[in-house]
Amino acid sequence: MIDFKSFFDFTKLPTKIFVVTALGSAVFLFMPDNFTKALNFDKFEDYSGYVGIVFVFSSIFILVNFIIWLYQKIEYAIMVKKVKEELKKELVNIDHREKAVLREFYIQGQNSIKMPYDDTTVSGLIDKGILKYNMQLGNSFVVNGNKASLSLSKYIQEVITPEHLDLSMNMTEDEKVQIQQLRPEWSKNRWY
Repeated sequence: MIDFKSFFDFTKLPTKIFVVTALGSAVFLFMPDNFTKALNFDKFEDYSGYVGIVFVFSSIFILVNFIIWLYQKIEYAIMVKKVKEELKKELVNIDHREKAVLREFYIQGQNSIKMPYDDTTVSGLIDKGILKYNMQLGNSFVVNGNKASLSLSKYIQEVITPEHLDLSMNMTEDEKVQIQQLRPEWSKNRWY
C-alpha cells in the first residue's frame, strides 16, 4: 500500500531541489520582458501567481534549512570547545600512573598502542575520554588476549602537551632512567 503521508513529507526532500525550484521560479518572475518573450515564457504569464507562491515557499524552506544548519554548526563548535576545556581540566588532574600510560605514546612514537583494557588505569583513561578504542572492523574492535589497540582521543591530541606528562625537551639521563622505571608493568619489556 502507498504511504501518502511520506509522499507529501517535504522535509525529506533534498534542499538542492528547493534551491533549483527557487532559482527557476526567480528567473521566471524577475527577468526582463524582452528576455521572457525570447524564451516564449510570455504564454505562461497567467501562471505567475502560482510561480510566485512556489518561489516564496522554496525560499522560506531554504532559509529555514540554512538557519538549522548554521545553528547545528554553532552548537557543534560550542560542544567541541566545551569538550576540549573538560579534557584540559582532566589533564591537570591526572595521577602519575595515568601520566605513565599516556607517556607510552611519546616513548614508543606511535599513535596506536596495544594496551590491557582491563588495567584499572587504562580503563579509567577510557572512561574519561582520553583514550579510545581503535575501530578496526566497522564499529567493532579486535581484542588480542586482554589487550586492545588504543589511541589518544581526537580532541585530547589537540590539547595535550609534553608538560602534562612531565616530559621536557632536554631530559637528563637520570630523568630518562626515572621515566623508564615509572613505565606501566605491561610495557616494561619494551625499551626505547
